[in-house]
Amino acid sequence: MSVALIIVVVFGISSVGGVIEVMNHATSMPGYFSLTHTFDVLKQQTGDYGPLTIFSTLAWGLGYFGMPHVLLRFMAINDSKKLKVSRRVATVWVVISLAVAIFIGVVGLAMTKNNVIDPLADPETVIVVIANLLAKADPLAAMVGGLIIAGILASTMSTADSQLLAASSA
Repeated sequence: MSVALIIVVVFGISSVGGVIEVMNHATSMPGYFSLTHTFDVLKQQTGDYGPLTIFSTLAWGLGYFGMPHVLLRFMAINDSKKLKVSRRVATVWVVISLAVAIFIGVVGLAMTKNNVIDPLADPETVIVVIANLLAKADPLAAMVGGLIIAGILASTMSTADSQLLAASSA
C-alpha cells in the first residue's frame, strides 16, 4: 500500500503541473492550512473551528491506543529494550502515513481545480478516482492502477485479519 500511495501522489502531482501548482491551489483558499480556521470548499467560506471539531480532532489520537490489533503487536515484544525502538518506529510510521493521506487530499483538490478529475461527491474515493485516471493512460498504467486497488484491498484485509486474530484470542 505504501508504494501505491507514492504512485498516487506522484501521478497526481505530475498531472496538475508540479508541487508548486498543488500548493498554489491549496493556499489560494483562506484558512485552508490554518490550525484555527477551516475552509468549506462547497460554500467557499472560512469559519472558526467549533469546540466539537477541536475535541473530535484531538480524540483521534486517543483512538489509536484502543485498537487491540495494534496493542497486541507491542504486547508480543519479548525484550523491553525493543519496546522503545518499536514505539519510535510506530510513531514515525503513523506520522508519515497520516501526512501522506493529508497530502493526497490536497493533491486531489488541486486535480479538481485543474479539471483533471471531476468534483467528487465522496472525497474518500479520491485514490480510486486517481487510480482509474491512471489506468486510462495505457496498458502498463492500467496494471499499475490495478495494483493500487489491490493495495487498498490488501491493507483492508490485513487490518481485518489482525482484528479477527485479536478477537479470537480474547
